[in-house]
Amino acid sequence: MGCSLFLITFNVKKIGVPFSLEPYVIAFLTPVQSLVTKTVRQVSSVWDRYLDLLQVEEENELLKKKLQQLTVESHRHHEIEKRYQRLAKLLDFKARLAYETVAAEVVARDSTSWYEVVIINRGTRDGIKNGMAVVAPEGLVGQVFQVSPHGSKVLLITDFRSSVDALIQRSRHSGILIGSSREICEMKYLPMNADVHPGDWVISSGMGGIFPKGLPIGRIVRVNKKGRGFFQEAEVALSVDMNKLEEVLVITGKNEESASS
Repeated sequence: MGCSLFLITFNVKKIGVPFSLEPYVIAFLTPVQSLVTKTVRQVSSVWDRYLDLLQVEEENELLKKKLQQLTVESHRHHEIEKRYQRLAKLLDFKARLAYETVAAEVVARDSTSWYEVVIINRGTRDGIKNGMAVVAPEGLVGQVFQVSPHGSKVLLITDFRSSVDALIQRSRHSGILIGSSREICEMKYLPMNADVHPGDWVISSGMGGIFPKGLPIGRIVRVNKKGRGFFQEAEVALSVDMNKLEEVLVITGKNEESASS
């Protein structure tokens, strides 16, 4: 546009017109030139912004992908930390037990609503047999009732088919813990004169030869003095949350030190 203005001015001078048209030409062309320059700058600015937006969008996509990766890594590290804490607790419990044990993972649960059964990833090749007790750091879990070379089924003490000879730890009165397919089991056949109160700990009595003596089961939450006949009953909140079982120990026998003592 500057070049066009120069040529027009030059041509006017060359013709020899008695008066100069240059001021009029400049006056006419200056607004046009300004408008064109402004338009070019605006178009250039819009284009630059468009390119910037494209770059920002690409950067946002990269950041989103990075955030997703970091989120996945965070969850993975969290799970590893939680697993480490559980295993550390399990190993500490294993060291304190006076029994030989095999650690196992819970890999499945019974799909029916009638039974309380979990499947573990240890079987006959690991020395697991029917009737062996299964425990967790929080207490008694159940017993093995079906074994294959690479896995076993565990009948939880919450199953209605389960019964455990149990003791009130404080008063030493005994009864039978019956599963009820829920987190609270029933302790039956407690003598009517038994000293039982809410808050009392219930442990395995060791009678019956399946569950070792002294394993925690849970706490009394309610006592029913109007039991059947000469007995009273109690409700026991289990110390193990069966819905959150992930790792357990299967008791395979007494260790040599305990057996010799």
